Amino acid sequence: MTKFKKKVFIVSHTHWDREWYLPFHEFRIALNDTILKIFEQLENNSEFKHFVLDGQAVVLEDYLEMFPNDKKRIKKLVSENKLSIGPWYILPDEFLVSGESTIRNILIGHQVCNKFGAAQKVGYLPDTFGHIAQMPQILKLAGIDSFIYSRGNGNEIDDLGCEYFWQAPDGSEVLAIHQVNSYCNAGGLGFDNILDAQTKAKVNLEKATEKIKILLDKYKGVSNCNVYLFNNGCDHLPPQQNFSGIINKLKKEFPDTEFVHSSFSKYIKELKSVDFQKKSYTGDLLSGKLQPILTGVWSSRMNLKILNNECQTILEKYVEPMSSYFHFVLGNKYPQEELKYAWKLLLKNHPHDSICGCSIDEVHREMITRFENVKQLTEKILKDEINIISPNFLENGANNQVISVINTLPEKRSEIIERLIVIPLGSDTTNFELTDNNGNIVSHKILVNYKSKNMGSFNPSVFVFSNRQISKFKRYLSVYKKRQNSAEGKLQDQKYFIIQFLAEDIPALGYKNYHFKFSNGKQNIAKIPSINLVKDNVIENNYYKIIVKNNGTFDLLNKIDGKEYFGLNRLEDTEDIGDEYDHSYSKISKSVFSDTANGKIKVIGNNEISGKIEVEYKLFLPQKINNNRISRSKKLVGCDVKTIIGLKKDSKIIEVKTNFINKVKDHRLRVHFPTNLKSNKIITDNQFVITERKIKQSSGKDWVQEPVGTFPQQDFSLIQSKDRGFAVLNKGLPEIAAIKNNGEITLALTLFRAVEWLSRSDLANRQAAGPSIYTPEAQLLQELEFEYGLVPLSGNYIQSKIKSLSQRYKMPLLVKQGFDSGNKNEGISFLQKTTNLTAISAIKKCENTNNLLIRIYNLTKDQVNETLILGKEIEAVWKTNILEKRIEKLIVIKNKLNIKLKLKPYEIVNLEVEFKKIK
Repeated sequence: MTKFKKKVFIVSHTHWDREWYLPFHEFRIALNDTILKIFEQLENNSEFKHFVLDGQAVVLEDYLEMFPNDKKRIKKLVSENKLSIGPWYILPDEFLVSGESTIRNILIGHQVCNKFGAAQKVGYLPDTFGHIAQMPQILKLAGIDSFIYSRGNGNEIDDLGCEYFWQAPDGSEVLAIHQVNSYCNAGGLGFDNILDAQTKAKVNLEKATEKIKILLDKYKGVSNCNVYLFNNGCDHLPPQQNFSGIINKLKKEFPDTEFVHSSFSKYIKELKSVDFQKKSYTGDLLSGKLQPILTGVWSSRMNLKILNNECQTILEKYVEPMSSYFHFVLGNKYPQEELKYAWKLLLKNHPHDSICGCSIDEVHREMITRFENVKQLTEKILKDEINIISPNFLENGANNQVISVINTLPEKRSEIIERLIVIPLGSDTTNFELTDNNGNIVSHKILVNYKSKNMGSFNPSVFVFSNRQISKFKRYLSVYKKRQNSAEGKLQDQKYFIIQFLAEDIPALGYKNYHFKFSNGKQNIAKIPSINLVKDNVIENNYYKIIVKNNGTFDLLNKIDGKEYFGLNRLEDTEDIGDEYDHSYSKISKSVFSDTANGKIKVIGNNEISGKIEVEYKLFLPQKINNNRISRSKKLVGCDVKTIIGLKKDSKIIEVKTNFINKVKDHRLRVHFPTNLKSNKIITDNQFVITERKIKQSSGKDWVQEPVGTFPQQDFSLIQSKDRGFAVLNKGLPEIAAIKNNGEITLALTLFRAVEWLSRSDLANRQAAGPSIYTPEAQLLQELEFEYGLVPLSGNYIQSKIKSLSQRYKMPLLVKQGFDSGNKNEGISFLQKTTNLTAISAIKKCENTNNLLIRIYNLTKDQVNETLILGKEIEAVWKTNILEKRIEKLIVIKNKLNIKLKLKPYEIVNLEVEFKKIK
């Protein structure tokens, strides 16, 4: 730096959206052409030193699927340090996917890159719509100590500058580099319009020089040193045309500046060598001072978010833990390649333009197919594995039938099971007996009986998710009734019934069998109280009393502390003249509430085990926004609403399911929960951390996009006030708001937004975020179903075990009807944690060893002592990073079952567990 006053690293790159304003396969043809141009420059132009193929490895797979012979070509360029690939598999939205999905993203990205040499060790996320607080810890655990990004800063950036240390809640830090003026700041040099860089237009060297001068002047006011990063690329751009001419021109025009065409890695190495004061920042990056943060994507195309939640839950919380159990306990083959394929398929739905719901209709239709494929794959794996302990048939013809109840969470559970049972032909259904494995009689209720002729190959006993089993059975039943007079209808009646019982003490990551038979004598049922949970419009258990109103709202008494809540579950519908990126109010705003709805209340479940009340009504809403976009239309359309409020005997969760048939356009539907609590903070469950956020946000004065008062969430959000709280759980609904009314907070859970443009340029709160393309399917004119739960808290949210409650709500026990296989492992717990201060995000087989991988994290700001109890004797345990490279061998007592851990505040710990070999 003695000859030059400044050093500028010009990094050539392309930002590649796999699918967005064009479908995947159209972009793919353009990708092929772009990669060929990259090859041409790197192989034939000595002045063109390096190219970054975005931060994602999936583009390599996309290209090589058509051109497999170019694999060696890519490997050569990577080995010569001319081409940077990875470290991610795809460039995700971080807030709309689980923390575990983000870890698999970087793990699989490294695995793909390793086939070509190595991934660039840079946390490169140029266009993601905000960044989660735990990203620095995730990057450090992947061996990465830097982070390059564009979006997310608020006023703090004025003090930090564009180079600073970003810290995670646990104290992990990375060198963060903000891409000044975006990741396109030096893209398309020499063109009037950056899009002309995709054409054969001639480069104007004077215009290139002018753009660089403006950028150099900008850096003087924001950089903490004299080493600058210029990003020579943008969305779907090929390599810079006439690069040699531009470099030579810049060297002449700016003699005090050294221009280096290089990589992000070399830029970061240089930056680390320069002595300058680096300030620190802790927390997520979720503000729109310099770049729009586009928070409306949290509620755009909500059907995709719900499907994504289902797929993530099946993979993370059911299939991988269950497969680990069957592999390490029963010796079954672990479906490693099948699960990797499923993860890749799911991750292809996680790019920011995909999971955010801000692409064209064709893209999102293809996403639904991918989600369904993930569900098919994973449910087939589950069925096959559970069939080992509860087979559909036994070769010896035994008739000892069981209901297997499987728990995949690392904690013991007792829950009410509701299950359709297929009755063996010829059985006397009047005398049904249910017992546990010790022969103890189990109390139960038979809710409803069915009978049907032949239902083809449909066998409801093989389903492992009981809610889907019952739902699909009812659909089949209605269809096959039409075939009763056919030749098939002459077959013997098959009988079914829905049973309800309490499954007690199901072992942590284990299972328990309940045996059933049809006796000839008097039915032997344990005596149970005959007090039903529902009376008229009131549901009541040991914890709560719920009074249901005919407008779908309900009042609640928490018996534990005597506190009351009124008007819960109130629907609020407001116009939305925005686009797929953001909600926007019209000049004359109008909200419609469900207060005046006059529906029908119906008791649909009532016994001493559980109670359910259904309310059906019409919510009359404006048909659409008027053509002038100033106000909503006067014409009203009735949308059918069905809400089911459910409560189980000993449950602390009030379960709500709302079915809404959307017949109108241009609106946002939310559900309100007045908490009667005063607070300045909303607490949200996020990726590997529970976050406390200020309800009153920055004014956003002079920001590119002002804060809008909504927040991202994963499993739940809550308000805490001293020794009380109120939590709202959800299944795949990632947007929440906290509304102050006379100092008290109402939580507003977004159910969906309905719009019809990918992007608009006429919004009051934001400039255009993408091309203006008509996307009518984003109006979601269809039947929609939403599930959420309520938990009043007596005590703080950690003491109230809110994380555990939310996981139990989200992940019901698996159930399978079959025959007793005689397996001796029933009742054994394979993995159990012993405190409510931690959470486990992964239980799976290690990638490269035949050992168990457990990922656990501390929910609190204090050090936590946790004990993990395994179901097999332990030989050795290592701490690893998230790439599963061993870091440290832990001291454990060999052949014992316990692992004792000390977790630092908010720490994520990865454990590799080797079990004792059986000789």
